[in-house]
Amino acid sequence: MTAKQLEQETGCKIMVRGKGSMRDKKKEDANRGKPNWEHLSDELHVLITVEDTENRAKLKLQRAVDEVQKLLVPQAEGEDELKKRQLMELAIINGTYRDTTAKP
Repeated sequence: MTAKQLEQETGCKIMVRGKGSMRDKKKEDANRGKPNWEHLSDELHVLITVEDTENRAKLKLQRAVDEVQKLLVPQAEGEDELKKRQLMELAIINGTYRDTTAKP
């Protein structure tokens, strides 16, 4: 599940912030200390925001927190369904996918 998919499912905005949150290390180093980039000095964290009525916002926020916490627990080798699904989608995109469940 991508962050965007998680956002759609929960109705919350979900952002990975802090030191190490950017893919481009050089860009991260260049932006550290600049206005609007203060989070780069913080430890790595997830920021979840939601706008809705109070009761609905609480429910959406709790669901998002629960889902993010599930993703923070490492899966045992070979049991990570999310990773398997992502690798399969990547193979399909690259045209290298072979269906191992199909019988010849």
